Amino acid sequence: MAIHAFQQKRQWPSCSTREVLTEPPYAPYAYDMKTLGERIKELRDAADMSLRDLGKQAGGLSPVFLSDIELGRRFPSEDALTHIARALNTTVADLRQYDTRPPIEEMKRRTAENPALGVAFRKIVDLPPEELLKIANKGTRGKK
Repeated sequence: MAIHAFQQKRQWPSCSTREVLTEPPYAPYAYDMKTLGERIKELRDAADMSLRDLGKQAGGLSPVFLSDIELGRRFPSEDALTHIARALNTTVADLRQYDTRPPIEEMKRRTAENPALGVAFRKIVDLPPEELLKIANKGTRGKK
């Protein structure tokens, strides 16, 4: 059995999800999706802002907190996300589309309201990510 180059040099805890998914054997599941932190950093760099500048314009958020968000260590509250979006001249909806965290509380609430969703959630967990994205995109076409 051949050992892939990434298996020889990677330390799993230190590599990002994108790095893992773009290396064999996960390459078929690779997506060019940015995380929330990467999107914030991209917008901040485009605006030529330092973390300190963004923090001041985003209602006094600390540069350390913003750095942790960009590195994916922490996630902003709705209020902080609103301030960040305003400071970066974008919308909360734009930033939210890069939030890769699963909506656990929303799933729990909806499953409690409709038990059939619990069955559906259990079935879709086994689908490959690209198939889930196809299904999700079919459901959002024409809704704008």
